[in-house]
Amino acid sequence: MLQRDGNQYRFRYPYAYYFLFGYYLARHQDRRSKYLDDILKYSFVRDNTFIIIFAIHHAYDNDLIDSILHRTKG
Repeated sequence: MLQRDGNQYRFRYPYAYYFLFGYYLARHQDRRSKYLDDILKYSFVRDNTFIIIFAIHHAYDNDLIDSILHRTKG
């Protein structure tokens, strides 16, 4: 799942990264705003779109979903 690239690690399958980051955002309400603002600001970027989808998938409260819907409305 992880590949070492010099001094860095990369996910062999990008969807594992999206899945885990979305899970992190859904479960860590106290830390999510640090990342969520930028992700939603650039929601047109493919990687951010997948992170948002997985965050919604893992959401256990309506606060996260409402926040995403509010910020992504046209």
